[in-house]
Amino acid sequence: MSTDPIAHKYAQALFDVAKKHDSVDEITSDLDVFTGILQETPEVNQFLRSFRVKTSEKVEVFRKAFAEQMSQYLLNTISILLEHRRTELFFDLQDAFQELVRIDRDIVTVHTTTATPMDEDLRALVRKALEQKMDKTVEVAASQDESILGGLKLRIDNMVYDGSLARQLQKLKQQLT
Repeated sequence: MSTDPIAHKYAQALFDVAKKHDSVDEITSDLDVFTGILQETPEVNQFLRSFRVKTSEKVEVFRKAFAEQMSQYLLNTISILLEHRRTELFFDLQDAFQELVRIDRDIVTVHTTTATPMDEDLRALVRKALEQKMDKTVEVAASQDESILGGLKLRIDNMVYDGSLARQLQKLKQQLT
């Protein structure tokens, strides 16, 4: 995952505090709600990013609006981002925090590509097989690409395992020429 290095530092600090105070799940949920509000309510996003509104006013309005709905640790982190005019990092903060949670919980995301949509039975079979092989909890993120013709492509971190029919045909063609 390539998140902004500054966002990663904020996420690491927030994660360390969350872990220490056993509030990782609460902060994960709060971050999801906050970024969801930013996506669904452009006015809130515009207000927090506006150069016309004083930073102190943004922080005050933000704290009043979210004080009862958000963990104090996340409230403080977002306030610091506002004070340092780092509002562009909100979504990267969420991504980096989620990645730290996955690492801490030994969860790996496997991106699969199939020629046809992957049904739940196949997704469960792939997940179970990979969990046994990797000795980790696996999340399967499925996508479809008709150009692979058949078979399965897996991407785990930076490694790609290409078991697609298109790749097999390409290898066969190379052997025959």
